[in-house]
Amino acid sequence: MLRDTQGVTSSHAVIPIEMVPIVGRFTGGQTCEEIARLDLEREYEMHFPAAQFEVLNGIGYADENGTRGELDVVVFKTDVETNQKNVVQIAEVKCWK
Repeated sequence: MLRDTQGVTSSHAVIPIEMVPIVGRFTGGQTCEEIARLDLEREYEMHFPAAQFEVLNGIGYADENGTRGELDVVVFKTDVETNQKNVVQIAEVKCWK
């Protein structure tokens, strides 16, 4: 059950069915990244077959001293001739209340 504790609407809040699994796992910042990932997947699906791209969350990068950071959302597109995956988009996700 969803509750509008912020008083955003006086009527019933409705979310798209595909968002239910995301909202159900609400963890704050991670949820914003998941929503961004789904939005980018939908955008790319309009232009490319699903087998030609992959959208991932939370790719960390490190050096010999340990983790240096994380890329929130990364889009890889597969070159159909070489089958090599190339980064075509990186997104930083910010969430505010």
